Amino acid sequence: MQVPVLATFTGVAGLPSLLAIASNSLNPSLVIRPEALTYRVTMARSVSLQDVATVSVQTTLGTTTLVFTFVGGAFTLSAKVASPAVAETVLTAYPELAAKRVYRAS
Repeated sequence: MQVPVLATFTGVAGLPSLLAIASNSLNPSLVIRPEALTYRVTMARSVSLQDVATVSVQTTLGTTTLVFTFVGGAFTLSAKVASPAVAETVLTAYPELAAKRVYRAS
């Protein structure tokens, strides 16, 4: 699934997702396959779906962001999408990611 993202961000695990250390709004990418997700912030990276620790959907000021944390990882991936419906479509298509969803207080 090629997820239509508006921007991607790398953050530091444990810090609010609004604090990014790198971003890409010119050529962002998020592709999810049954075995892995591939994304581009500063360069292309691939991560096994087994290494995704949590997924959250954050909606703030009219934006929707999928936030991925990784097992043993120091960094997070945030992918800004057009709407909550896009985020829900991703989670519906990949139950293994939906099972890792966490709900954060807004």
